[in-house]
Amino acid sequence: MPHRPHSPVPHTAYEQIDAAPLTSNQKSLIALLAVGNLSEFFDMFLIGFVVALLIEPWNLTGFEEGTLLACSGLATVLGAVAWGRIADSIGRRRALFWCILTFVSFTALTLLTPERGWVMIAVLRVSVGMGVGGLNITSIPYVQEFVPSTHRGLLAGLGSVFIPLGLVLGSVSQKVVDDNWRLLILLGCLPAVLLIWLRVVPESPRFHQVAGHENRARASLAWALELPLDEAGELPAPRCSPSVHSGLRGIFWRHCPPTRRACSSPRSSSS
Repeated sequence: MPHRPHSPVPHTAYEQIDAAPLTSNQKSLIALLAVGNLSEFFDMFLIGFVVALLIEPWNLTGFEEGTLLACSGLATVLGAVAWGRIADSIGRRRALFWCILTFVSFTALTLLTPERGWVMIAVLRVSVGMGVGGLNITSIPYVQEFVPSTHRGLLAGLGSVFIPLGLVLGSVSQKVVDDNWRLLILLGCLPAVLLIWLRVVPESPRFHQVAGHENRARASLAWALELPLDEAGELPAPRCSPSVHSGLRGIFWRHCPPTRRACSSPRSSSS
């Protein structure tokens, strides 16, 4: 019986990611997610420790304390909703960059607060909360697109792990700085180093593909695999026309025809 040459089975770039062990670049992205979320929850709890230090010297009333804490918390919810949509429009990496820049910048401005300037802190914490709220909602889907599908659940769970760690870090920080609330605020500016980290990682492959930039999407996945671009597999065809974008109405419209659904790749875990 004549020997028939065996042709290699074609693999998409996403199948290559599922089949390969984690590379150094993928581990770097996971570390970015870990540090970013730890910074987020540290900053979220930071205002509670600051308020505790200001109660006596500023003679804060119960209303003033509650306002300071509520401004940040409510803005975090609004930020999570807003940045999820913004990330779909401008890209996850770019949205993540602006989330970090927002909350670090307004945290730094808090250092300029005069004595008894609780109103200024409350106003600034609204902007800080907007940035903090978007960090988690953009970072997890962003990193998930670069790692094997079997790791996605673990990465999503990391978000919950850093809630108590952020609280512990805030408690330890207050112990170190004693009663210097401005130094405690200064520690909240340390996540600025993440802005440098983000400059060396690529944009989300799904964002590039939906925008019609397939070569850029393959380049992002090739970077994750640490392969030359010509060795990265092709991308699977999108499930619908990339020009179709669905908002909240599309998400909750149960009887939406397939041709009207938002375009997504098989790797996408969230829009």
